[in-house]
Amino acid sequence: MKRLFLLMLTILFLSCTNIEAIEFDEYGAIDTHGYISQGYLRSDKNNYFCETEEGDYNFYEIGVSMTSEVSDKLRIGIQFLSYALGDFGNTNFHVNWANADYYINDWIGFKAGKIKIYHGLFNRNRDADFLRTSILLPQSIYNEAWRSTISSLNGFEAYGTINAGLAGRFKYNVQTGKVDIEPDGGVAIAAKEKLLEKTNTTFNIEYIIDTVNEEPSFVYSLMWETPLQGLKFNTTYWSLDFDMVGTALLQSLDVALENSIFRTSASSITGSVEYTLGNFIFISEYSYSKYDFEFITSLVRTPSDLETEGYYVNGMYRFTNWFETGLYYSVYYPDKNNKSGKKDLDNNGVRDFNPIHSAWQKDTCLSFRFDLSNNWIFKLEGHVLEGTAVMMKAHNTVDYNPADIDLNKNWLLFGAKFTYSF
Repeated sequence: MKRLFLLMLTILFLSCTNIEAIEFDEYGAIDTHGYISQGYLRSDKNNYFCETEEGDYNFYEIGVSMTSEVSDKLRIGIQFLSYALGDFGNTNFHVNWANADYYINDWIGFKAGKIKIYHGLFNRNRDADFLRTSILLPQSIYNEAWRSTISSLNGFEAYGTINAGLAGRFKYNVQTGKVDIEPDGGVAIAAKEKLLEKTNTTFNIEYIIDTVNEEPSFVYSLMWETPLQGLKFNTTYWSLDFDMVGTALLQSLDVALENSIFRTSASSITGSVEYTLGNFIFISEYSYSKYDFEFITSLVRTPSDLETEGYYVNGMYRFTNWFETGLYYSVYYPDKNNKSGKKDLDNNGVRDFNPIHSAWQKDTCLSFRFDLSNNWIFKLEGHVLEGTAVMMKAHNTVDYNPADIDLNKNWLLFGAKFTYSF
């Protein structure tokens, strides 16, 4: 509540002052921009990453970026960010990205530092709400639980643009480095829930995460800007390997196994198409991810794997300079080989998905964006959902126990959001 009060005071201060972006033309000067977003989410059933059944204001972003052109070849910059969606996010200001960008020519340039990761078309700019129509990005591609993990990496990037004459031009980006995974973050919680789903039928396990050890990741992006004006194709790929180290409590045996490891090797490829015609924009993306898991303790070594699939289609139209609307349909399957959720997990007939409608999530979303001024934006959004594949069981039960999970198949979600940018 104190955080919300301070945020509203900041917004009130900005609204009463004439703050604009600070820009200078000479080398070495600082260019400063920022934004503050405050949202509200309410659902009729199910808690969506926070207490949405009761209505939740713990949904915001505050970002400030500073960049400087040191020379005609070298540019440096940094962004500080604080954001939250329920329990997810980093409510303290942290470095979202900070790097040095050295441009050699159109063909090649390099970045070093903390760099935003390429994933689909929107991942690098997802923190800036004012850059898109919708409040929530399609969760089939941009799962909020993974937001902090695939936001940025500490490492290096090579990039460039290749003009191909009549074939248009190609833009490429290659990145390598390490991501940060918090033991209490969305990815760790999602991996933990997957571990419990796979093992609780036998061992009744509770897993306490102590640390997460990450291996270097690899990322690439290739965009083709076709000769047809407004038509673009894009593909991105990333890989991520990490070990969660903690204590496995085998409650059925009353045994505690320290230094147990849940190893995850993940990779994801996303294909995108975007077409702009006047005030209309059409976007569609498809993503396939592969996960290899291994649970290692002094008593057992259990491997498993998983393939996920997600896609969406999205249409947006700007009617006036102050009003824009968007409509998307998003589908996600946490197991592309078990889309109905009816396959059996073992010979005892215990299913992979409990409840069964957690085997998919289908989301129809209608968004309205109102540009109230050059700095202020207001959005309204409604979702009609079937399935609960993206939902965190931890947010919909008191303690992890399949019998206690309270998730409804069909549900509605409403969102509203104010954003001030400068």
